[in-house]
Amino acid sequence: MGKERAMCVIGGANIDICGRGVEALKQHDSNPGHISVSLGGVGRNIAEAIALLGAPVEFVTCFSLDSFGKMLRDDCIAMGMDVSHCRMSYDLPTSMYLALLDKDGDMNIAMSDMRLLEGLDESIFSQVCHKYGNDDIIIVDANLREKDIHYVASHATSVIACDPVSIAKCGKLQGVLGRLGMFKPNRVEAMAMSGIEIIDEKSACECIEWFVSRGVGEIVISLSGDGALLGAQGKKYWLRHRKVDLLNATGGGDALLGVYAYMRMRECSPLESVETGMTAAVMAIEKDSLRSRTLTMEGLNAYRETMKIEVMEI
Repeated sequence: MGKERAMCVIGGANIDICGRGVEALKQHDSNPGHISVSLGGVGRNIAEAIALLGAPVEFVTCFSLDSFGKMLRDDCIAMGMDVSHCRMSYDLPTSMYLALLDKDGDMNIAMSDMRLLEGLDESIFSQVCHKYGNDDIIIVDANLREKDIHYVASHATSVIACDPVSIAKCGKLQGVLGRLGMFKPNRVEAMAMSGIEIIDEKSACECIEWFVSRGVGEIVISLSGDGALLGAQGKKYWLRHRKVDLLNATGGGDALLGVYAYMRMRECSPLESVETGMTAAVMAIEKDSLRSRTLTMEGLNAYRETMKIEVMEI
């Protein structure tokens, strides 16, 4: 293994407010449930997963100077993240993510307020792009403005990984797919971009090929309870696992991408990397391993044995 590669995550850090119903949710009515408040954000979650595994990682975001912003920044520093390129803002409150989960723990509807990220500008992105070289990995989340994503894609020489965040934000990425070394949409995001609904092996192959034909280096499509698809190095796989016991679906996809990129940084194969990333996602969903800070490499290896992962080349 050669020189250790460096990792940088650019994206959102926010306060997550999650409500989980205790009964079937009723629209246009107040629902009884359990409500939690925690530190979140797609970019921050990805950086946290990498930091928990012991790898150095830089996190670039904009923090508000309100009390929540100070809490988020202090926590990132305590986690060992480099926040030297972060901006501070007096003008906007801390980014917020509000999710309503059904009684099984799956998302029903969510809302995010990520205006704070507009505090990042080209001067920050220029410094980051020049800091990291060809062998390093820069991960961006699509909470960034489209022009900022395009700036990083056109100026960075590093491997770029990306999470599209939501269907509404997928459109920002259509013009940069050819620059993505790693891309991790979920099923509905992949369908929103490609127009292909994944229902069987044939449609799965077509969806993978759609992204590969547009220049995506490695495509990982998370399929919730149906596992994940992987397209990399000229091969296509469908990976399935045992049934998942949903505690909280928030953060599972972030853990998958963070651990996948971490494993690829360590020069593990795409297949081994996605198996480990899937395990991290299930640990986040079943054990709340990001918020409880229990994600470790030893824990991942042990949990992977319980996953009953089946790999099928398609």
